[in-house]
Amino acid sequence: MVQRTVASIYNPGNLSKEKLHDSFVVRLPKFERIFKDIKDADMSVPQQHYLIEGQRGMGKTSMLLKLAYSIQDDPELNQVLLPVIFNEEEYSISKLYKMWEKVAEILSDKEPGFSNLHDEMDDLYDKLKDEELYEKAAFELLIQRARKEDKKLILFIDNFGDIFSKFDKHENQRLREVLTTCADLRLIAASSVVMEAFFDYKEPLFEFFKREKLQGLSRKEADALLLKLGEDYKQEQIKTILEEQPGRVEALRRITGGVIRTMVLMFEIFVDYEKGEAFEDLEKILDRVTPLYKHRMDDLPAQQQTIVNVIALQWDAISTKEIAEKTRLASKVVSAQLSQLVDNDIVEKVPTNTKNHLYRIKERFFNIWYLMRQGRRNDKQRVVWLTRFFEDWCDEIGIVDRARKHVEALKGGLYDVMAGLDLSLALSSAKHLPTEERSELVFETLKFLKSKSPDLLKSYSRSEFDGEQDLNLLSRVMLKQYQENKTAFDGMNPLEKKQLFVNMALLSLEEDNQEIATELIWRLSDGNSKRYFILLSGLFIKTKRWEILFELGIMAASQSQKIVAFMVAQVLYGVEKDMALHLMTSLANNEFWPALFFQIMNFEGTKTDIKNLYETEFNSSLKYVYINQKFIQSLNPQKNTTDLLNSIGSELISQWLAKLIKFDFFEEAKSEIIETERRGLLNLDDVFLQLLAKKEFSQLANFFTSPQGEALHLKDRFKPIWYALMYYMQDEYPNEYLKMGPELEETVKEIIAEVEKRAVDYA
Repeated sequence: MVQRTVASIYNPGNLSKEKLHDSFVVRLPKFERIFKDIKDADMSVPQQHYLIEGQRGMGKTSMLLKLAYSIQDDPELNQVLLPVIFNEEEYSISKLYKMWEKVAEILSDKEPGFSNLHDEMDDLYDKLKDEELYEKAAFELLIQRARKEDKKLILFIDNFGDIFSKFDKHENQRLREVLTTCADLRLIAASSVVMEAFFDYKEPLFEFFKREKLQGLSRKEADALLLKLGEDYKQEQIKTILEEQPGRVEALRRITGGVIRTMVLMFEIFVDYEKGEAFEDLEKILDRVTPLYKHRMDDLPAQQQTIVNVIALQWDAISTKEIAEKTRLASKVVSAQLSQLVDNDIVEKVPTNTKNHLYRIKERFFNIWYLMRQGRRNDKQRVVWLTRFFEDWCDEIGIVDRARKHVEALKGGLYDVMAGLDLSLALSSAKHLPTEERSELVFETLKFLKSKSPDLLKSYSRSEFDGEQDLNLLSRVMLKQYQENKTAFDGMNPLEKKQLFVNMALLSLEEDNQEIATELIWRLSDGNSKRYFILLSGLFIKTKRWEILFELGIMAASQSQKIVAFMVAQVLYGVEKDMALHLMTSLANNEFWPALFFQIMNFEGTKTDIKNLYETEFNSSLKYVYINQKFIQSLNPQKNTTDLLNSIGSELISQWLAKLIKFDFFEEAKSEIIETERRGLLNLDDVFLQLLAKKEFSQLANFFTSPQGEALHLKDRFKPIWYALMYYMQDEYPNEYLKMGPELEETVKEIIAEVEKRAVDYA
């Protein structure tokens, strides 16, 4: 027995009235607006009709059924209005009179007062023997019966464009007459075909229809639909996917255009492949739509197939001249075939300010399919790049996301102890990390250390520095004894009396006796140098001896206790910034990666400062990030932590490049971009956003189109950023922005908004 898929089950025509109402969770504002219009109209005079437009799979059928069922369920409306619901496909309606016959057939089957209406029409046809006379008589018979039943008819006709295209000119004029003069009938139609008669003001039906365009689902609507499907089909993991992999879901929504039918396919794939990624999901969706799209191509004549091939492989809009050159067909031939392709809804025309208009594949997901199934390797790579750009852009970007991923890795317990601790220290130092995330990071790090290395946890515990009041007197007595005879404590286990030793050391510092304090702490550290530095740092922090703390940090760094020195620098940064930066610089020069990360995230200097820092320290420290494979390999690959570290390394470099750009070091930044690409650290979108915010439009355009930029495929890999740039450069490139496909529009608008927000920094 073949199992039915959600896609086949979740078909609006197959759903009961109750199920359709329950599953209608998107398009609600549009539905409510149309339904209110229907409810408010008393139909005492002819009403304006509706045409709901959208490509196949956008939910037009569901909208018609929802409106019709809502009329039936409304106790006031169903006394007045009689909804007539056509099938989604009505192949028999080739003439206008056949449309009236279809209405009579539907009503005869379902409404007692119309039970013999269809038979009466048959008798009329036999008597009149003239189609034009019969059409008018059949319509009058229909309206008379409706008036007799005290009902107004409201027709819900799907795929109306296909029906309307079969009517001749006389029938079009007759339909116009009916729709503009009859107060007993209203039409709510849907069409996936663009109908000039309904949007060209010169056409007879223009002013009598309100056009409602169904666009792709928004992010909120897509989430609502997937959650509803999960609820209906008992697949609770959908909620987890939406919460933990928002970029995966959003990338697919954008690249597929938010088509409802495709979203249902996505749901099935998410259920089967819970831990997938966006591009893998896309491949599976493409497999499922291949029969449909292959049939579409096979139905085209040979010349049209050739033209579609060129347009699809170009992806962005292309001119007639360019198509002619690539197909080696005459321009007149190309123009004629393009007209047919536009009429058949395969290709859309993008008007320009000249006679040279642009053309692209209308259904963008069909174009994606063509690139992936018919294109060369480089064509497929363009889809990969765009999908991954969407996934990265739509997911949480920045230090908060890095910290959350690191916390999850800590919870998994798969880190090497020191590698996990190093990364926690680096992330917790970032000034943009909110308090809540920072607290969770510290908490999970301590839990991780407790399970992996209790001794190391003791070294980092601050609680041992909080002396109890009842120990103060004893501490003073014992300190006096120690000062008089340092051998008095020989044989005592200081770890069993650790709070006593800490209190004694504090009292020594109060008396400015640093030598005694350090001796006591050395005893407490039991000869462990790391523990010694940490305990002593705690004392200096508690007594706010910042200069001594700074000296201790320098000493720790010189004795390879870099983590301790880094902790000292973090503390000093909040109270003695110059000391902290000096210590951080020393650590960075000695290739301590967390210190470099801290410097970059917290840099606050002048143009001269960053130039000096770049020339003297950045390159050697950056080299450490590039080549320290030992550090990378210390992370367990099962948690994909190598990618995590590379991601943070990319974040580090992006921060530096952004600062170089901010201070007008564009050439230095460009060389670093090229080097970064060569080494495989690819997070450059943030750098390009900084350039846009600084209004370095020409510089960025030149870089994208330079031999280096072409070698790096920047225009394809950062396509949304390229079109955001073209938005700002429309005076120089008037048609380039028009080439952008609609699948990019939402992302490009978001990029422009982000650029405008960042531009405040450069005002």
